[in-house]
Amino acid sequence: MASHRGVEAAMLALEAALRREQPAELAAFAPVRLLGSADLARQDLGGLLGLYVYRVEIDSATRNRYHVPPPGSNAAVQPLLPLVLHFLLFPWVANASEELRLLGWAMQALARIAELDAARIGAFDPDWLDNERASVQPEDLSIEDLLRIWDGLPLRYRPSAAYAVRTVFVREPPQAGAGRVRTRVFGLDTETGAGAGP
Repeated sequence: MASHRGVEAAMLALEAALRREQPAELAAFAPVRLLGSADLARQDLGGLLGLYVYRVEIDSATRNRYHVPPPGSNAAVQPLLPLVLHFLLFPWVANASEELRLLGWAMQALARIAELDAARIGAFDPDWLDNERASVQPEDLSIEDLLRIWDGLPLRYRPSAAYAVRTVFVREPPQAGAGRVRTRVFGLDTETGAGAGP
């Protein structure tokens, strides 16, 4: 399960995966870059292919799950926080040809990547387990929903595609359990019925 860094790690892993696959001719004028709100507020982004997380929500389909430690580990059972990361993919370049080429390539690459696993995320969050997976899925947003998102950003609208990383399970750092249960047996004095000492 991911640590509190799971949200950041998933997006950094996605950025790194796209950078590895990006052809040199596209990277030369528009490298892949994870953007934050402060980056968007500056509005001097230059040439890039942006990834911007516009919403993080709890996955209602996977609530109330727990991480059960392996038998004999003596660790406590921990609740999991299932998170879905919603992000926009958009090119920020000077002309229509580059814009469409970037968007087409990036959507093709995300279809090929399809999921994030420990091999991709482990470098950014070592708590990610070997059997964990988070899928990268396109989101079917209406034009009204997409425009509403852009209206809330400090940028003018750009052609973009919406995606979600589903699901990042965040948990607390492992904590030791209470230890073995110990018992103490007191003898019973048969003559008086009183408990005998240890």
